[in-house]
This record gives sequence, C-alpha cells and structure tokens, in this order.
Amino acid sequence: MILSVNEKKALVKRQRELEQYEEELVRRYQGQQAARGEELANIKAAAEAQRDAIFKKLAAEEAARRAEFEYVENMRNELNVQEQEERARENERKEMEKRLRQKQELQNAKEYQMKLKAERQEEERHMENEFKIKMAEKFAEDERLEQMNAQKRRMRELEHKREIERLWQEKLSVYRAQREQEWEERRYQEEQEAL
Repeated sequence: MILSVNEKKALVKRQRELEQYEEELVRRYQGQQAARGEELANIKAAAEAQRDAIFKKLAAEEAARRAEFEYVENMRNELNVQEQEERARENERKEMEKRLRQKQELQNAKEYQMKLKAERQEEERHMENEFKIKMAEKFAEDERLEQMNAQKRRMRELEHKREIERLWQEKLSVYRAQREQEWEERRYQEEQEAL
C-alpha cells in the first residue's frame, strides 16, 4: 500500500503526538514519583523527629526518675545514719546513767555497810562493858574480894578477867551469828522489794 504525501505527513504527525503523549506521561509519572519520594521523605523525617522527641522525653523522664530515686535514697541513707547516731548517743547516755547508778548503789551499799559496822561495833562495846561490869560485880560478890589479902585478890581478879573475857567471846560469837543472820534476811528482803 502506497501512502500519499499527506497521509505520510498525517502519520508522522500522529506518531509525534503519541511520542509527546508518552513523554508527557513519563514526565507526569516522574513528577509523581518525585513528589511521592519527597512526601515519603517528609513522612520519614517527621516520624524520626517524633521518635527522637519521644526518646528525649523518655530519657528526660528516666533521668528525672533516677535523680528522684537517688535523692530519696540519699535522704534515706542520711536518715539511717542520723538514727544510728541517735541510737548510739542514747545507748551511750543509758550506759553512762547505768554506770553512775551502779557507782551510786555501790557507794550507798558501802556507806550502809560502814554504818552497820559502826552500829555493830558500838553495840558490841556497849554490851561488852555491861557484860564485864556485871560479871565483875558477880564474881566480886561471890568471892568477897574485899575480905582477901592483896596478893590473893589480884590473882583472883586476873582469873576473873580471863574468865570474863572467855565468856564474853562466847557471847559475842553467838551475838554476831544472830546479827549476821538478821542482816542476811534484811538484805534478801530489800533485794526482793527492789525487784
């Protein structure tokens, strides 16, 4: 089939239009792809920015939480140290009071024992004097010393003194045993009352 010149021109023109149309489609597609790529890049950048903001917020919250935890922990440790120091001071104060109280109790006990000893010695001296006087009077009456000669009287007086001393020591031993039992009973009663 042989085309005329006009038909050829028309065909060339149609072919050129098709090529232009295809090129236009390609340009549009490329433009759309570029816009799509830019949009995706913007979305990606926004997502990354949002993620970074979330990470920064979380990091700040974690730092704040950790700082608060450390602050509370430090305060707790300081409080524990203060409480330990206070307990140590309280224990030291109680120990000091205990030592002073024991010292005072020992002093009181010593003074009490000295008082009892002095009272006992005074009572024993008084008893000894009375006993020896009474026994001397009794022996003097029995022997009628005034009727004896001087030498015999002195010998009898020495015998009487030795006998009086022996009797007194016996009486004193019995008396001290009784008094010791009374003091033991009194100390036991005082200890029971103190409990």
